Amino acid sequence: MEDMQNEVKFSRYAETRNYVTDIDLEEFIKLYVNHRPASGISRQELCNAFQVLGKPDEEGRYAIDRDELL
Repeated sequence: MEDMQNEVKFSRYAETRNYVTDIDLEEFIKLYVNHRPASGISRQELCNAFQVLGKPDEEGRYAIDRDELL
């Protein structure tokens, strides 16, 4: 977790001399992909992510709009 925070914090420091405190979803996904556990994620962890990022559909299942995700 500390490595990810430092990667974000110093990502633009050389260019701007300012620390980065916020990232958008695209940057978050790139960060996660680069730092995810080598063994992968469980089905439950993936479902939890959809509940946090997604919206319930007509059947109550959580989904993320593809264009919105990209």
